[in-house]
Amino acid sequence: MTNREQIEKQIHKILTSEMSAATLSEKLFSPSGLFNALAPTEPERRALVRSELFVLAQMRFRILLEAEAAEFSRAIEKAEAAFPGGQHRLKVERVEIK
Repeated sequence: MTNREQIEKQIHKILTSEMSAATLSEKLFSPSGLFNALAPTEPERRALVRSELFVLAQMRFRILLEAEAAEFSRAIEKAEAAFPGGQHRLKVERVEIK
């Protein structure tokens, strides 16, 4: 199996197993992500963004993002119902879970 095939296999695994948009984005689209490993040069990146695998990854990211946004909206509605009057502030921050 070539290095490219191994990376593509890893990408497929992440697309089926990852349930967090932020984590999926970090693993696939960040400078240290797998897509950057697949296409380290500008011409390769231009071709990659038109590939079926990249489009599939973008769709999966959007699905996760929309689901998380909906869940966040529900959490806000619950918090507003529990603390009426607008005297509270909600803070969201990312934490590392090990």
